[in-house]
Amino acid sequence: MSFQNEVKSWLNPTRTGGQLALLMVVVTVLGEISATIGTNVVLRPHSVLTELKLWQVLTWLFVMPASPLSIIFGILISIQTGAFLEERLGRRKLWAAILGGGVLTAVLTIAVGLLSPTVATLSFDGAWTVLTCMWVMQGLIVGNGRLNFWSLPVSGYAFAVIGAVFSLWPLLRGLWQVVIPTIIALSMTLAWFFGLTPASAWLRFRSWQLSRQLSRRSSHLKVVSDDKRNMPNDSDRFLH
Repeated sequence: MSFQNEVKSWLNPTRTGGQLALLMVVVTVLGEISATIGTNVVLRPHSVLTELKLWQVLTWLFVMPASPLSIIFGILISIQTGAFLEERLGRRKLWAAILGGGVLTAVLTIAVGLLSPTVATLSFDGAWTVLTCMWVMQGLIVGNGRLNFWSLPVSGYAFAVIGAVFSLWPLLRGLWQVVIPTIIALSMTLAWFFGLTPASAWLRFRSWQLSRQLSRRSSHLKVVSDDKRNMPNDSDRFLH
């Protein structure tokens, strides 16, 4: 496939990366045009808890920092990384990860806000949290394979670390509160990579539960010796 055709494929609005980029641009621009919209689409734990602005747990996923460079790089990352993940995971599974993981991240951030007044009063835009997780997910899937980072060939694992470091940079200045959503989302991304998904956790719990039930059912069984057989033609050893 030529570079031109590849770009056209990435920019296809029916693909996940293009749809996500379009949503992010529209919500971000609307937030800049209208201060009312802008204050209501970001995630503010205090507003969700006291004013019941529950829609923020979803709308915050599509809000980017309102600067031209942030928007341009956000579009590029969304389109390129989204195309890769859609091919590997499928469109439905990728959207489920974006929306489900984003909403769960918002809920856990609000829970942290109950313990930290600083977190509760902050405003979080979640687009870069989503893009960081997609970046890291791509790197983890590629693993020891090679990816292109600014014309430099790096391993998938190195690519994932670079994306995580960029997003967690405020930690070096002790500003952990502003990256709480990113920490939560990246933790869930790593859990997914190692197979620690809710579905697998539920399966393991059911397996443990079934094992206990079988153990309890077999505890009353005993072996009957030869001299205690009820009939002469019975087998030498049997359970009853």
